[in-house]
Amino acid sequence: MFKNRIDAANQLAEKIEHLKKLPQLVVLAVPRGGLPIGAILAQILHAPLDIILTKKIGAPFNPEFAIGAVTPESYFINVQYDNPAYAEYIEQQVPLIQTLLKERAKKYRAGKEPISITGKNVIIADDGVATGRTLLAAVKALKKDKPRTIVIATPVITPEVKKILEEEVEEVISVITPEYLGAIGEFYEDFSQVDDEAAIKILQESRPLA
Repeated sequence: MFKNRIDAANQLAEKIEHLKKLPQLVVLAVPRGGLPIGAILAQILHAPLDIILTKKIGAPFNPEFAIGAVTPESYFINVQYDNPAYAEYIEQQVPLIQTLLKERAKKYRAGKEPISITGKNVIIADDGVATGRTLLAAVKALKKDKPRTIVIATPVITPEVKKILEEEVEEVISVITPEYLGAIGEFYEDFSQVDDEAAIKILQESRPLA
């Protein structure tokens, strides 16, 4: 059990010391809850902090079911849905979602450009990973930008989801790995929402975006 996100980040920081030896590190936090985590990890690693904005593409037959994920610059479709039957739907959804994400990115970054991750060692930070579906698709979308390596750092994740993600990234670092994870907030005494104002402040107070 973590007291709050700061406590979780400090415990997680103890497990990332070995990453300091990697060159060209970039920490990408998942807004909004991942920003307090990412800020502390970035400070420990002496790395710049940016955000990773993703949104799932809901299936036409069930909007809650993810058939892929979109980032502001790219997207990934799960192989079973990457076919002509869904092509028109995907072509409609991707630009709509990207427009929304770009507006959010502009708001969070206050107009600054995103950090290039091409050839960089990327650490994705979040306050917890439940099913991992959207994050998995996001990782695959990020790979289109050709980072050198991708590591996921999160305080809590189940062994099952951790194993799935480990097949796509170099390492998944965690503090707690419960067999069952109903809600991430169950592992925090204080899991207060991080609002937009707080998220923007954290990002602006961290290392300048390049």
